[in-house]
Amino acid sequence: MRSPEVPEALGVAHHVCPRTLRPEVLRPRVLAHCERLGADTLVIDTFPEGLLGELSGRWTGPRRVALLRCRKDATARSFRAAVDAVEAAVDLEPHLDWLEARVPSLGPITRVSATPSEHGQHALDVLVVASEARLLGFSQRLEPRLRALGLNVRVEDGTSFPLDLERLRPRVLVGPAGFNLTYEARALGIWHIALPMPRSHDDQFKRAEAVAQVVRSPYALERLAAQLCRGASAPLQTPRHHPEDVARFILDA
Repeated sequence: MRSPEVPEALGVAHHVCPRTLRPEVLRPRVLAHCERLGADTLVIDTFPEGLLGELSGRWTGPRRVALLRCRKDATARSFRAAVDAVEAAVDLEPHLDWLEARVPSLGPITRVSATPSEHGQHALDVLVVASEARLLGFSQRLEPRLRALGLNVRVEDGTSFPLDLERLRPRVLVGPAGFNLTYEARALGIWHIALPMPRSHDDQFKRAEAVAQVVRSPYALERLAAQLCRGASAPLQTPRHHPEDVARFILDA
């Protein structure tokens, strides 16, 4: 695990493995951790081969279930081999048509061409999520320009975890097109003006084009934010996958 924020927020036990470890060193640690917990299933998020390749090749540990999100290297032989090697896999973004391998899905989590529904009450006009350094300077320049348009704006720098969109209730979200942020906004019927960030594996650009609103300049962003705050319909609220849905797939796989 690269970061302890999620298990700490959930109050569950976790083990942090530094990225400096070699795969052949990390693999026995993963197996020992599973054995210590008495685990018969290892759920792998996004990387069926392991973050460092520690889960690839012959495997004598617990059954592996991979939850797959859109990756840039989906056509690479190594990735296809990793998907084929696990005992079960599920495509979490089937609507992006990114995965050649035939694996089950939990069903679409967004319908791009659906008829919008109307917004309810909102506490904010615009929430800007500046979750990394390259976005912070931009957000600091953007905030006064949006305020000058008469919009109620709040900037979150990513230090508040987890970000509670349901409590903040913005009409428009400006931020990266990561998996969690994108689909939570969609599920809550919040307009998402995406600032897709380059990642080594995660394809934020494909996700943003399919699910969010993409702009090509800061001025276009300002105009679109104002337009969406002044009467545009909301994107259709689509169901989030409930944790029980994922758990049921893992148990039944």
